[in-house]
Amino acid sequence: MDQTKDSQTATPDPKPIRSATTRPPKGAFVVFLVVVAFALTLDLTSKWLTFSYEPTKLFDSMFRDEIAQRWVLVGAVEREKVVVPKILDLKATTNEGAIFGLGQGNRWLFVVVSFFAIAFVLGMFRFGGGNRWDRLLLALLLAGILGNMYDRLVYGYVRDMFFLFPNVAWPGDWRVPLIDYPSADAGRLVFPYIFNVADVCLVCGVTLLMIRTLLLSPGEPISSLASPKQSPSTQPEGTEPR
Repeated sequence: MDQTKDSQTATPDPKPIRSATTRPPKGAFVVFLVVVAFALTLDLTSKWLTFSYEPTKLFDSMFRDEIAQRWVLVGAVEREKVVVPKILDLKATTNEGAIFGLGQGNRWLFVVVSFFAIAFVLGMFRFGGGNRWDRLLLALLLAGILGNMYDRLVYGYVRDMFFLFPNVAWPGDWRVPLIDYPSADAGRLVFPYIFNVADVCLVCGVTLLMIRTLLLSPGEPISSLASPKQSPSTQPEGTEPR
């Protein structure tokens, strides 16, 4: 009886299980803001260069003939410039709706939704940004929201310029009826949408968030998808893992 009691009292208490929802470490918010600022600057700068009627002094002095002339043509004369034939064009256009042109004319509705989305992203960062990959996808989401919300507040529309696979159309007359793709109104183009850097951030962020939600458990980093899960090793009782 005495030996049983001694063995029970000698057993150490198990360590408390950490919550799956972990808060970000100190300094993570600064890195988070740096990523957001970088992506947002890239978005707004590309929009400004595309829609500017005059080349900047920086581009005029560094690339006097080629790059400066390209931006003048995109902004003022042609409104479209080939970057990589059949793959990418720069085409200055405006969008009064959401991504993929949805909800045209609902400017203030999208502004209000953007404010709620910002609060949602910051809340997720505060209470669920425990690893760097989660913080990265949240930074992409926030940069995309801010970039397009700025356009809606200042101009009343979103500035787009990247045109993938221009003038590349599907052969035949088939289409998917529910989504009307490929659309005859768009010339059966493979990708009829024109987008910007903010849209890229939003699509990447939402895609990573969906993968995070569907394939991973709470608290498990996105990077674990690339590494095979190891099965727990069996060890004799009374021994500690190395």
